Amino acid sequence: MDNSGKYGGGYIQISLKNNILKFEDRGDGIKNVDKIFKRFYKENERGLGLGMNIVKKLTDNLKIKIKIKILKILPLICKKHG
Repeated sequence: MDNSGKYGGGYIQISLKNNILKFEDRGDGIKNVDKIFKRFYKENERGLGLGMNIVKKLTDNLKIKIKIKILKILPLICKKHG
């Protein structure tokens, strides 16, 4: 949730359904999804790179599925005709 708040573009939605915890934001996405659960991995200068590693350990212990999905949504462009 902290990462969504920092990099999420000002929008965060959190839900828990069928034992799946979901965080949705409108940030730029994660560049290397395969690496985000590795200890000390970070994509910028801020932070220590421990947060997602800790999340993964906790969710594994609690048998909660965690899945990362990056969706790129194109901005809506409105043009006035006439």
